[in-house]
Amino acid sequence: MMFKISNDYSIFLGKLGFDNEGLQSQKPFEHRTIKEPVNLSKYIDDQKDFFIYEGKFPTPPCEKNTTFLILTDVMKVTSRQMNNFPVLIKNQNRNIQPKGDRTVFTTFRMKDVRKKLESVEHKIDEEKKEEKKDEEYKEEANEFNKANDKNDK
Repeated sequence: MMFKISNDYSIFLGKLGFDNEGLQSQKPFEHRTIKEPVNLSKYIDDQKDFFIYEGKFPTPPCEKNTTFLILTDVMKVTSRQMNNFPVLIKNQNRNIQPKGDRTVFTTFRMKDVRKKLESVEHKIDEEKKEEKKDEEYKEEANEFNKANDKNDK
């Protein structure tokens, strides 16, 4: 999951303890108890896209098997919540491993992803064209104003 800093408070990260400034001094991967149960089904439902794959635990000694669930959403978080997040991990994770014979499952079709990417790229191109037109208009307006200023003198 990716994060975007905003004024929107993340209840999910709040329940996981990311409001606690004590996380600033927590050692990487030191376990903490969560005060309340977290119902993941409130945050992961059939409307969300994600990848699932089997792998080894990402922290040393990297031996235990685990199932990874990676959401494709961008979660909005407050800057306070985000400031606590990097302190927890401090680059103690493994290097990226080859996929090998591992099967990666998705909840979406790559054809749909390509179509969405093309749509986004088209929108970005259109926005760039509009920005260029705006800049040209501003330049013309500035030149017109300069010419009028000279004529007024």
